[in-house]
Amino acid sequence: MPDYKTPGVYIEEIPKLPPSIAQVETAIPAFIGYSQKALDRNNASLINNPTRIASLLEYETFFGKAANEDNLEVTLVQEQTGSVITKETISVAFNGAASRHTMYYALQSYFANGGGPCYIVSVGTFKGTLGDSLSLAEMSAGLSALAKEDEPTLIVFPEGQNMDESEYYTLQNEALAQCNLLQDRFSIMDLHDTGAGLLTAGDVSAAAESFRDGITSHLKYGAAYFPNIKTVFPYQYNEDTINLVHTVNGSPGSLNGAALANLKDSSNAAYNTAAYGKLKTATNNFGVVLPPSSTIAGIYAAVDANRGVWKSPANVGVNGVRGLTYKITNGEQDF
Repeated sequence: MPDYKTPGVYIEEIPKLPPSIAQVETAIPAFIGYSQKALDRNNASLINNPTRIASLLEYETFFGKAANEDNLEVTLVQEQTGSVITKETISVAFNGAASRHTMYYALQSYFANGGGPCYIVSVGTFKGTLGDSLSLAEMSAGLSALAKEDEPTLIVFPEGQNMDESEYYTLQNEALAQCNLLQDRFSIMDLHDTGAGLLTAGDVSAAAESFRDGITSHLKYGAAYFPNIKTVFPYQYNEDTINLVHTVNGSPGSLNGAALANLKDSSNAAYNTAAYGKLKTATNNFGVVLPPSSTIAGIYAAVDANRGVWKSPANVGVNGVRGLTYKITNGEQDF
């Protein structure tokens, strides 16, 4: 009821019919990929069942978290004079392949950048071994399931870069075809990364050319983003599998070959709580590298909600990011 400021008699016209146009959210992404689990509250399968969530907690409830990384390695290099450590550096890197399953991290970045309600389409649980390829057939089945939903307006494949390149292009062409058919959604794509990393101008140029050759139709229904982003989100891991490389003045140190978990075990010869704290912090600061599509989806959603669909999702600060995997020149941007 209106808040009238003065006494008197007022006539109010109350419409009997609801408004003809209802306000709806305009940026509702659907994330299609693999998850740790896919079960509803009754333990019924959610595989290929598009599920609406509104928070990271809901994602964890239905789909779990990330896969533990088994190939992280921490290197501690020390220089010592007498009994005094004069210089110390700590670095973290993969000494083997990283997990191909990044959906959980993608949702972290999405919500950190203002994302709201979204859909999750789990096409299956994590592959049993690290070398198992991501299946085009399974991804396509998830995309087909999404076609039955009216609310999603954006399509994102957070793990698409980890597919075979030609199959990734096939999948993206299928997504664009769905967008063209339904006329109510848009695909956010990533440049394909072979895993070696797009680190030089030649790598970037070749990847862009390959992408343009692979994505062939309905181009107005998609946008591609590059480069990948270095996030602040830590990888998930088991401390027992974190290998330590320790040198003192170039020779193996007392912690060399130990696991991170050994440093907090008082019964282990490598027990060292001070070193454990430093190495644990360094491991957690080794942030996940993600393709940009999920982060961009969050920005789309935030801009639409806070400013409106008329505002371009550009020149907006990005949260949870500490850097880029490649710095683009003006010439490369024009290319």
